[in-house]
Amino acid sequence: MSSDLALRVNDVHKTYRLGLADTHLREVLMHRVRHPLQHRGVQRFKALDGVSFDVPAGQVLGLIGRNGAGKSTLLKVISRITHPDHGTVDIWGRVGSLIEVGTGFHPELTGRENVFLNGSILGMRRREIARKYDAIVDFSGIESFMDTPVKRYSSGMLVRLAFSVAAHLDSEIVILDEILAVGDADFQAKCLNKIESLTLDEGRTAIFVSHNMVPIRRLCHRVILLEHGRMAFDGDTEAALAVYLDQPGDAEGPANKATLTVTDEKGSPVHTLSSGARTTVSVLCANGSTLEGEVIVTLLASGGRPVAQYPCGKLDSREDAHPRRVKTVLAALDLQPGPHEIHAALRLPTGRLVDLATTTVDVSSNGQPTAAP
Repeated sequence: MSSDLALRVNDVHKTYRLGLADTHLREVLMHRVRHPLQHRGVQRFKALDGVSFDVPAGQVLGLIGRNGAGKSTLLKVISRITHPDHGTVDIWGRVGSLIEVGTGFHPELTGRENVFLNGSILGMRRREIARKYDAIVDFSGIESFMDTPVKRYSSGMLVRLAFSVAAHLDSEIVILDEILAVGDADFQAKCLNKIESLTLDEGRTAIFVSHNMVPIRRLCHRVILLEHGRMAFDGDTEAALAVYLDQPGDAEGPANKATLTVTDEKGSPVHTLSSGARTTVSVLCANGSTLEGEVIVTLLASGGRPVAQYPCGKLDSREDAHPRRVKTVLAALDLQPGPHEIHAALRLPTGRLVDLATTTVDVSSNGQPTAAP
């Protein structure tokens, strides 16, 4: 069975206690002495509630769900960072995890020293790290800063270095949590290509968490949707995303989504673009939306490969904020004929990306854009 499976999660439960300001025995006893009549209620939050699934070797599994659904907790249980209250996790092979930016990095050490430290934490031998050091630095693109303490790194530089180390680990299973929410467009595309290379070319297993549906669609063979610590869906990627995007609710729900319109130079809606023509993309936020942040528009070629990315302006959640519509002009790019996808996402103040809207257009090699019917 282990030759066919990379991972088995069996009836995993995890509960956290809320509302406890002190956890040391001395502090608890002192509080009881000082306040003998005060009752301290304990609230419990069930982060995972009976989660079970198998991951075949070589599969790329996506985990999606709203904030607090249990995604990060599940990854920490799988990575052995935390232990479940009940249930088991069986793993066949070495695991390389990138769950939080800067995890396993010491702020006072240089980038060079942290490569060896982080690689050791991930299970690499010093000789192996030294052999791959040049490739790690080259992929990260921050060679000039390798002798600088990482406490002076930006969050983008940290995620570049952390992903580079994790990507060069000879692990059978790769676990990634929202790593594309920080890097710039070029590095995001580089990461996607690297993940594809690891999974498709080298046959590694991957578990991928993201609020951005573009990489989920591109990378994942299968998607699990979590709701309140339970599995709400497990199956085909498009079917899972349809269930997820149909959910009513919070700041990531469809009630707060947007509409995306593509127009030509005259302002007429179009569904076919001419390579080299100027095109305007407008994003209109839904009425009553509480979303705020910067709108990012990404142009993707067939297969989900990012071609270009454009800042589209900021949305403000205040009722009197204007405009609720933002737009950007796509540069006159030399595009290959065929279907392309235009995707709008919102970068929240926390840095996470929220899917807003997606539309598909056809690119023609010549002629003018075709008006939408």
